[in-house]
Amino acid sequence: MHVDLGTVSGPESATDSSRPVVASVHASRGSFVVTLGQQERSFGIRMWWTGVGEAARGRTTELRTVVDIAHAWQVETSVAELRTRWPFLKIDELSPWLTSDVRPLPSNGSSYGTLRMG
Repeated sequence: MHVDLGTVSGPESATDSSRPVVASVHASRGSFVVTLGQQERSFGIRMWWTGVGEAARGRTTELRTVVDIAHAWQVETSVAELRTRWPFLKIDELSPWLTSDVRPLPSNGSSYGTLRMG
């Protein structure tokens, strides 16, 4: 099975031992970050909503599982489906109410509308 994760980036430099991130994948809804276990062969997984915060996290010893979850995140599999397929993931309490339609507020000064009071 071939899975295209697009560009996978690593630490800023090869000598950056203080940064445990070994790979990250960026999707339209947020980031998927992989770290290595310090004491054993394991992979830490964290998913972040763009402009909102953490969506889910977990740990596995299977590299194939990491790739499968990264691909699911990238193709915008629902948080409910992520929870069903990989029960070891700890889902942020707000994530089930967030959808792939969540987008960060524009940073260019524009607005989505005007709030009028009284």
